[in-house]
Amino acid sequence: MNKVKNITITALACFSFGGAMVATNSLTNAVPTVAAASQENIDIANRDIATYLANCQQYESNDKQFDGYTSIKNIQYLGNKQVKVTVNDDFYQLSKPHRDLLIDSLQNGVIGTLMDD
Repeated sequence: MNKVKNITITALACFSFGGAMVATNSLTNAVPTVAAASQENIDIANRDIATYLANCQQYESNDKQFDGYTSIKNIQYLGNKQVKVTVNDDFYQLSKPHRDLLIDSLQNGVIGTLMDD
C-alpha cells in the first residue's frame, strides 16, 4: 500500500479485520528524532498515545469537542513515522465531515503526544 500523507484519506481507505477497521498513516511532520526512536521509546510513546485516547474517550460524554472518540479502538505508533489506527465499525456511521474533523483532531493529538516524548 502506498504511503498516504493524510490520515483522513487513509482512514477512509482501510481494511476490515474481524469487525475492526485498520489504517496506517505516515506522519510526515513528526520530529526527526521520533523516526529514529528506540523500541523502548516507541513503547513509551504507545503508552502515552493510549492514555491520550483514553482521556479523549472519557471526556466524550461531557464535551461535544470529543464526540466520536469512542469510535477509535486503538492507536499505535509503529516507528519510522508510521501510525496504525484501528477504528470500530461505528466510525463509518459518523458523517464524513465529522470523521474528517475527528481524524484531523486525532492526528494533531498524536503528533503532539509524540513530540512530548
